[in-house]
Amino acid sequence: MTHFGPHVRPSLEEDCEPIAANLRDADRRECEMWGLDPLHSLRTGLQYSLQPLTIVGHSAKPCAMFGVTYGQPDATIWLLGTDEMFDLRISFLRRTTMWLEHICKPLRAAREVTGVANWVDLRNVKHTQWLLWAGFEKTSTRIAHDLEIAYFRKAL
Repeated sequence: MTHFGPHVRPSLEEDCEPIAANLRDADRRECEMWGLDPLHSLRTGLQYSLQPLTIVGHSAKPCAMFGVTYGQPDATIWLLGTDEMFDLRISFLRRTTMWLEHICKPLRAAREVTGVANWVDLRNVKHTQWLLWAGFEKTSTRIAHDLEIAYFRKAL
């Protein structure tokens, strides 16, 4: 089935380059803070995530990729995207709970995994707002690479 409008689908290797090439400044800064190349980050996320998903925008091009990677006691949730993903913010926000449930479903069988979480650069305001809106709690903060970061966690 061909989709012509914005949609979410399983991620593909060929999604990584266009997202990395057009990554939002806040996401690029966050990758750089950790010493990571955005393209490498996307490819690693694709490789190690249980069910990575790609958001395809009005342009019919990939505009964001997200997923969770296995970890104990918390799996790591991540999302990297372009500015185009904000053109879809209302529909994405409405479906956030559904997509989080989908990517976290494989983790529910693993008793040793009790939540999903990640450290986030507090300059990345849109991500921190989305995580809070999605029910994550900011459980701690620290300084990393001279920047304030916070741990956002949601119990499974």
